Amino acid sequence: MKIDEYPQITNASSDDILLIETASDSAYKSIKKSDLLSGISSSGGVYPTSFSHWHDESTVVVGASLTYDYASYAYGTATIQLPPATNDTFKFNAPLDAGTYAISFLVSQANNRGIGVLHVNGTAIAGSIDLYSGSFVGAAIVTKTVTITTPGIQEFQIVVTGKNASSANYYFVCTKIWGVKQ
Repeated sequence: MKIDEYPQITNASSDDILLIETASDSAYKSIKKSDLLSGISSSGGVYPTSFSHWHDESTVVVGASLTYDYASYAYGTATIQLPPATNDTFKFNAPLDAGTYAISFLVSQANNRGIGVLHVNGTAIAGSIDLYSGSFVGAAIVTKTVTITTPGIQEFQIVVTGKNASSANYYFVCTKIWGVKQ
């Protein structure tokens, strides 16, 4: 049956999105947008309480493009900005509920690593992420505590702010970043 052949629904409105003929009485019913969105609020909603992000999916904000290193790292790969420099910046977004989160970085530490600062929604989180180590560490986990005040899409940004005095360079070598609500 074509749409213009349906019997007139007397209480139809522009919110009607689907007409259904019931088998028992051949009557037509309509489903409205509000029926489908029942229980969903545009002022809030339900957001995840964890995320997992592979660094190779990050967006570069400042500095060289991302490249991959296939040395002795966890998962056999790590992502870096090459060449590295102070102020290198990358970002990614994650939908999260409000609350306190443990944000973990799977990184590599060595004598040529830089120091990064985590920013969430434009605010720097106290304490830096210093990847310097006198010897090579292929897989290390660094965790920061972050409070998300408003549920929704959160922007995470890491800015390389410098390097340890003993470090030979500014590499911020990272494989994965994840967060879990505490």
